[in-house]
Amino acid sequence: MVKARKYVLCSHFSGVPKREDLEIVEEELPPLKDGEFLCEALWLSVDPYMRPYSARLPLGITMIGGQVAKVTESKNKDYAVGDLVVASFGWRTHTISDGTPPP
Repeated sequence: MVKARKYVLCSHFSGVPKREDLEIVEEELPPLKDGEFLCEALWLSVDPYMRPYSARLPLGITMIGGQVAKVTESKNKDYAVGDLVVASFGWRTHTISDGTPPP
Protein backbone atom coordinates (compact mmCIF):
# COMPACT_ATOMS: atom_id res chain seq x y z
CA MET A 1 0.00 0.00 0.00
CA VAL A 2 1.13 3.51 -0.78
CA LYS A 3 0.78 6.28 1.77
CA ALA A 4 0.03 9.70 0.32
CA ARG A 5 0.38 13.02 2.08
CA LYS A 6 -1.90 15.87 1.16
CA TYR A 7 -2.28 19.51 2.20
CA VAL A 8 -5.77 20.08 3.56
CA LEU A 9 -7.23 23.59 3.76
CA CYS A 10 -8.03 24.25 7.45
CA SER A 11 -8.83 27.96 7.30
CA HIS A 12 -9.16 30.53 4.56
CA PHE A 13 -6.10 32.70 4.08
CA SER A 14 -6.08 36.13 5.69
CA GLY A 15 -3.07 38.00 4.40
CA VAL A 16 0.01 35.86 3.95
CA PRO A 17 -0.75 32.12 4.26
CA LYS A 18 0.28 30.69 7.62
CA ARG A 19 1.28 27.20 8.72
CA GLU A 20 -2.03 26.72 10.54
CA ASP A 21 -4.02 27.43 7.35
CA LEU A 22 -3.03 24.01 5.99
CA GLU A 23 -2.62 20.61 7.58
CA ILE A 24 -0.60 17.73 6.15
CA VAL A 25 -2.75 14.60 6.31
CA GLU A 26 -1.58 11.10 5.50
CA GLU A 27 -3.84 8.58 3.79
CA GLU A 28 -3.37 5.03 2.59
CA LEU A 29 -4.25 4.54 -1.06
CA PRO A 30 -6.08 1.40 -2.22
CA PRO A 31 -4.56 -1.07 -4.71
CA LEU A 32 -4.88 -0.06 -8.36
CA LYS A 33 -7.88 -1.27 -10.33
CA ASP A 34 -7.77 -2.10 -14.02
CA GLY A 35 -7.49 1.11 -16.04
CA GLU A 36 -5.84 3.10 -13.22
CA PHE A 37 -2.30 4.34 -12.66
CA LEU A 38 -0.39 5.75 -9.70
CA CYS A 39 1.48 9.04 -9.91
CA GLU A 40 4.08 10.55 -7.61
CA ALA A 41 4.30 14.35 -7.59
CA LEU A 42 7.55 15.90 -8.78
CA TRP A 43 6.46 19.56 -8.87
CA LEU A 44 3.45 21.33 -7.34
CA SER A 45 2.18 24.65 -8.63
CA VAL A 46 2.02 27.54 -6.18
CA ASP A 47 0.40 30.46 -7.96
CA PRO A 48 -0.86 33.92 -6.93
CA TYR A 49 -4.47 33.10 -7.96
CA MET A 50 -4.68 30.41 -5.29
CA ARG A 51 -4.96 32.78 -2.34
CA PRO A 52 -8.16 34.60 -3.42
CA TYR A 53 -9.60 31.54 -5.19
CA SER A 54 -9.22 29.37 -2.09
CA ALA A 55 -11.69 31.64 -0.24
CA ARG A 56 -14.45 29.97 -2.31
CA LEU A 57 -13.32 26.45 -1.43
CA PRO A 58 -14.86 24.45 1.40
CA LEU A 59 -12.64 23.84 4.40
CA GLY A 60 -11.30 20.29 4.58
CA ILE A 61 -10.59 20.05 0.87
CA THR A 62 -7.17 19.10 -0.55
CA MET A 63 -5.50 22.35 -1.65
CA ILE A 64 -6.05 22.91 -5.34
CA GLY A 65 -3.25 23.10 -7.86
CA GLY A 66 -1.58 21.51 -10.81
CA GLN A 67 1.40 19.25 -10.68
CA VAL A 68 3.94 17.44 -12.77
CA ALA A 69 3.94 13.80 -11.71
CA LYS A 70 5.67 10.58 -12.68
CA VAL A 71 3.74 7.35 -13.25
CA THR A 72 5.13 4.81 -10.77
CA GLU A 73 2.66 1.95 -11.29
CA SER A 74 0.13 1.35 -14.04
CA LYS A 75 -2.79 -0.84 -15.03
CA ASN A 76 -3.71 1.56 -17.86
CA LYS A 77 -2.49 0.83 -21.39
CA ASP A 78 -2.17 4.55 -22.17
CA TYR A 79 0.16 5.36 -19.23
CA ALA A 80 3.45 3.51 -18.78
CA VAL A 81 5.66 3.49 -15.71
CA GLY A 82 8.06 6.42 -16.07
CA ASP A 83 5.66 8.61 -18.08
CA LEU A 84 5.33 12.22 -16.94
CA VAL A 85 1.89 13.79 -16.65
CA VAL A 86 0.60 17.30 -15.95
CA ALA A 87 -2.67 17.21 -14.05
CA SER A 88 -4.84 19.05 -11.54
CA PHE A 89 -4.28 16.56 -8.72
CA GLY A 90 -3.91 19.23 -6.03
CA TRP A 91 -1.25 19.42 -3.37
CA ARG A 92 -0.61 15.76 -2.66
CA THR A 93 2.34 13.39 -2.98
CA HIS A 94 0.59 10.46 -4.67
CA THR A 95 -2.58 10.19 -6.74
CA ILE A 96 -4.49 7.35 -8.37
CA SER A 97 -6.04 8.31 -11.71
CA ASP A 98 -7.70 6.68 -14.69
CA GLY A 99 -6.66 9.52 -17.00
CA THR A 100 -10.03 11.29 -16.87
CA PRO A 101 -9.65 14.97 -15.93
CA PRO A 102 -11.13 15.75 -12.48
CA PRO A 103 -14.45 17.65 -12.44
